[in-house]
Amino acid sequence: MDREPRIRFGEADFGSHPEAFPLNASFQKDLPILKLRVDVDWEPKAPAAALALLEAGLLEVCPGLRRHQCRGDASYHVLRPPDGKPGRGGAAIEAPLALAHLLEHVVIDAIAFITDEPLISGATAALSRSFHEFDLFVESPDPLIARLTAELARSWITEIARGAGLDGAHRLALDLCRRLYRAHPGPVEIDVAARPAGRDAGELRQALDWIERHGLVRRVRYGVNLSGRAYYELIPAAG
Repeated sequence: MDREPRIRFGEADFGSHPEAFPLNASFQKDLPILKLRVDVDWEPKAPAAALALLEAGLLEVCPGLRRHQCRGDASYHVLRPPDGKPGRGGAAIEAPLALAHLLEHVVIDAIAFITDEPLISGATAALSRSFHEFDLFVESPDPLIARLTAELARSWITEIARGAGLDGAHRLALDLCRRLYRAHPGPVEIDVAARPAGRDAGELRQALDWIERHGLVRRVRYGVNLSGRAYYELIPAAG
């Protein structure tokens, strides 16, 4: 069995990053960019097959991946069919690069879903001195959401590779991030969040516990809270 990938985040910076524009002509000058150093340790025996399994699992939480456009090497396009052509279906691909590129697209999809930004672009830049280090560039209207979605994407990929799969709680966690983003910087009462989500409070608490464990939200503790209900708010994701 293949060892699950290890994805580590390094230096992160949120700003204009003009060095990203030659990598993708679709970057918008008025939208900030997250630049994130990513270290990927992944050596599957059959990279194309392993990548296809990851992509299939990610569609459970990011169905928008089917509509993404890739402008780089066709061998690394997300959800490219294994049709026997060079790359995913033929010649070997570089697994760490392919996984970093997939991570980029998951981050893009999650940012677009949470913020309703109509167009989000990104790029994956391989570093010349390393086979497993990359700089990811992804647009985002909000730095907190940029880092939050990177943490979500890393967690989802790791869990799928581990064979755990993604259940409904993972999609619900993404829905909650969307609702919390719209309430930011104010906290959200758990029972109030449950009504538009169409879920009972118990299901939402499970999803909130999941994203809280990953350092994405925190429970707000009031000195006086007669209802006894929990309130949550977004916090910046850890690096």
